[in-house]
Amino acid sequence: MLKTYCHAEVLEFFDELRISIRNGNIGREKAVRFKKELDFAIENKALSIRQYGELTWDGECATQNELETRLREFSETIGKYLEDEEPKAWCELFWMGPVDADELTKLEVLLGQTLPEAFKRFVREYGGGGIVGAEISGIEGNDAEIIAGGTVFGDTLECRKDFGLPEHLAVIYFHGGEICWCLDTSSISEGDCPVVSYGLRLGRIDGSVSPSFRQFLKSHFSLRADDVSRENGDYEAIAKLLGET
Repeated sequence: MLKTYCHAEVLEFFDELRISIRNGNIGREKAVRFKKELDFAIENKALSIRQYGELTWDGECATQNELETRLREFSETIGKYLEDEEPKAWCELFWMGPVDADELTKLEVLLGQTLPEAFKRFVREYGGGGIVGAEISGIEGNDAEIIAGGTVFGDTLECRKDFGLPEHLAVIYFHGGEICWCLDTSSISEGDCPVVSYGLRLGRIDGSVSPSFRQFLKSHFSLRADDVSRENGDYEAIAKLLGET
């Protein structure tokens, strides 16, 4: 048999529920369910909640208007909570995977360049990649000769052929056919080198991106760290990477 609660008990119940939601003790799914039940109650003058029985009030109750007003206010409170807690669209991560030292040596031969140790350390550990849509070029499948888009070899060859990229630049970030950031291997110092922007339409270096690859990594991932989920190990990978720079 369903229990009927008086208006004071109803208000007390929802006050406690509101506090629980405010303190984060009730998850989003439960909050959505409660709001639906509240809206049903307001419309039909009866509220049914599992394990609590049925909460009702009748048309002759002197405090009916007060109760309905409080329920409407609480429904709006939950609605605002749900808007504020809209599920975040987390960035996805993709790594090309660890790379053998021999493949890095092969890449240097293919490019005709000596690459800075800071970049080679990153490629050895991660291969390349990172946040989907903002990947750093690297070596795919532990094979330096793969020339698919997203590899240092493939992106550098494409930019040399189509945009006159100088021989001392190695492409590490190439997106949308417009953004081309490169290692300036003519300025290696203490195992690192500047990252520069190459203007594809201008056919020349048109700016500095970062004074070093280490600083580029730190800035690149720090800006996006808050958009990486803490729940599936992705953030730990970013945190480890930032700790190494």
